[in-house]
Order: sequence, then C-alpha cells, then structure tokens
Amino acid sequence: ETSVRPKATGDLTVYYPADGSAGTESTKTWSNVQMRAKEGMVIVKASRAIVQDSAINVADDAGRDIVRAIAKVEDRSLFLADGSGVANNYIPGVQGILNIIADTATSSRVYESTGTSALGVTLSDVIATMALPGAYVGLNPAFHCSPQIGAATLLRLATGVGGVTAREVAGFGLVQTFLGVPIIYNNVMTTNLAVASDLPLLVYGDISLAADFGDRMGVSVEISEQRYWDENNIGIKGTVRHDILVHGCGTTSSTTTTGPLAVLHTAS
Repeated sequence: ETSVRPKATGDLTVYYPADGSAGTESTKTWSNVQMRAKEGMVIVKASRAIVQDSAINVADDAGRDIVRAIAKVEDRSLFLADGSGVANNYIPGVQGILNIIADTATSSRVYESTGTSALGVTLSDVIATMALPGAYVGLNPAFHCSPQIGAATLLRLATGVGGVTAREVAGFGLVQTFLGVPIIYNNVMTTNLAVASDLPLLVYGDISLAADFGDRMGVSVEISEQRYWDENNIGIKGTVRHDILVHGCGTTSSTTTTGPLAVLHTAS
C-alpha cells in the first residue's frame, strides 16, 4: 500500500588531517520518498449484440482505450497536476512538474523566451534553458513537450541553423533529438502556437532524478458477463494502483538549490 525509499540529500566530505592527527567524521544525509498506491478504475458498458456481430474485437478495442486513458492520467499528473485529483483527471494528491516549477521573478528553474510565442523561440533561448539544471552525476536529460511545440521550436530551429545540416542538429528517427538530446513527446502539455504570455512550452532535464512513479500491479482488464445482464450488455473493467511523486525540483530562489529540471516559458 505504501512504498518508502531513501533519497540522498548530502554527500560525504574529504578532509586532509595533519600527519599523526585523527580524521574528521563525515556523514551522508538522507530523506524519505514515500508513495501511496491510489486505485483507479475505468468501467465500460458494451452491447452483447455488438460484441457478437462486430467485425472487430470490441473487448480488445475497449482494453486498448482503457490503457490509453490510464496512461494519459499519468502524463497529466506528472506534468500538470495541481493537487485537485479526479476533478481534473489527475491522480489524487499529486503535484505536477509545471505546478511546482511556477514562473516567478527569482525562479532559477524557468527561462523566459525573448519571443511571445513558440514560433518566436530562438536557439539562444533553448541553450539558456539547457544551462539551468544543477550539476548531477549521471544526468540524462531530455526535452519534454507536445509534438506541436516540438515542431514549432526545436525542429524549426534545427532547419534554420547555418553552416551545418539539419541532421547534424536534429536526428529524425524513431526518437528525435535536438543538439544530441532526445525529444520525448507527450499529449498533455500545451499545443498553443499563438501569442501568449508566460506559457510553459517545454521541460528540459532528467525527470528520473526529480520524480518517482509507483505502479503496484500494472493495468488489469476484466470482462463481466453478469454486470448489465438484464440489459443484455457486458461490463469491461480496467484497474490500476499507482502514484506519482515529484520531489526533486529544487527551490525557486536563484540563491538556493537548483534541480535537475528547467522550463522554457514565453515572455511575460
């Protein structure tokens, strides 16, 4: 029901004692990351006659829709959640990355673009955003955005760089890259290409260092012949027990700890 793991918050220190003197003790500090499984459920009612007569397997199609719906809830929770839970299609109690990394005048984790839309983002804006995350051993960064924003910013910039070909800046394959960094698309972040102030366009950094995802049992899909029996229908149920905890985004002040993530915004 509850999963707790230790998280290192401080490293050991190397001292240089004088000859014949005792060494100084060094202590590593820890905190706890705790997640609690929340059970989500999707129930679909399907006509028994349609199931029997359809050219496609309706149950299989419903199962794929259930898995897709659960995946979208997880993506929305990771990036957008504000703690409001199921009312806005989030996992209960989750605070998402873009809710935690809010734009403030002193934020060390937000870079404001010189442009007021995705189409106005410059290469310098992207590089400045890439410079914001703190120094982490084994940092494995990626860009996270919607396909529309990726095309309007990263891919647009890749084709406009002089002196090198677009392929040297962006890899056009199964996983696209920009400046050697993977671009991971999602369908929950903004797709707005119009002029808009303070609009978060993309997240850059290593999410694995900033958030934990707990999945207790995966997605389970079951079919009931008894549910809706009197209506000559069947019930298809999907369940999942999961949780997301965003715990390592640093702090907002530019004078304190930066995290492994940064966000590129349009200009205020």
